[in-house]
Amino acid sequence: MHASDPDELTLRRARLREAAACRALVTAHEALVFSVVSRVLGRASPDVADAAQEAFTRMFVHLDRWDPQGPARFSTWLATVATRVAIDHARRRRSALPLDESFDAPSTLPTPEEALDASERRRRLARAMELLSPEQRAAMLLRAEHGRSYDDIAADLGIEVGTVRSRLARAKATLAAALRDPDGGDPR
Repeated sequence: MHASDPDELTLRRARLREAAACRALVTAHEALVFSVVSRVLGRASPDVADAAQEAFTRMFVHLDRWDPQGPARFSTWLATVATRVAIDHARRRRSALPLDESFDAPSTLPTPEEALDASERRRRLARAMELLSPEQRAAMLLRAEHGRSYDDIAADLGIEVGTVRSRLARAKATLAAALRDPDGGDPR
């Protein structure tokens, strides 16, 4: 067993889903997971936090597969899990892009129809943003408009990083639902 591998007690307790042991594994390896995921998806990708969370979820689901006596260090095994999750996210994101957006070169000037569509999208997004709580809106604006990291948002708002993740996840779900609605989610 390598020095950076979890000790046997922590590993046994994490396999039993004891909260303190699970937290210890995440805390010890979150920088690695976020680094791997952001390298695969790109630092600016909105999927980084979701992919990292999914990587940890898979880690816990398959924790019994890692053998402390085996050839791979825990960090190597976890980096592999994170890489696979990030690749899955990248594939899903690519397949969600319309073909014309993913392969055509951007034109220099929008057509009148495109300008109207963009204007309508901005209007719908503004209306959808109004549906968010002030706390969600603040986290979303810091992330989307200012490109702040989760840690920076937590420090800016004086909250835990987990709270930032939760607020952003709820905000994204609310925005997605509102933007699917032709009225932009606005009951007016």
